Amino acid sequence: MNLILGNKLQVESLAINKPERYWTALISAYLGARLNEVCQLSVFDIQKVDRIWAINLNADSEDKSIKTEAGNRIIPLHPKLIDLGLLDYVKQMKNQSQKKLFPNLKK
Repeated sequence: MNLILGNKLQVESLAINKPERYWTALISAYLGARLNEVCQLSVFDIQKVDRIWAINLNADSEDKSIKTEAGNRIIPLHPKLIDLGLLDYVKQMKNQSQKKLFPNLKK
């Protein structure tokens, strides 16, 4: 996994100010989520549930869709995503008053 999603992807993505290239691939790979589900996440979809960090995949707004009703789900964050700094990225987006986790992506 590190060969595909390792430092090179991170360095290249962040160097051109496209962190979504790095994070969407990692989140999809570690959580088994569909890429379109990950791309539409809001900063509030990363949340603590019973003291465990998780991603809430849902269609709670007009600009979000989930393939099936069963697709609405909460998935615990893989510890590797936390170690790689996903929560820091979420905090950075919140501090910039962003609503979307990946504001560079357009539907």
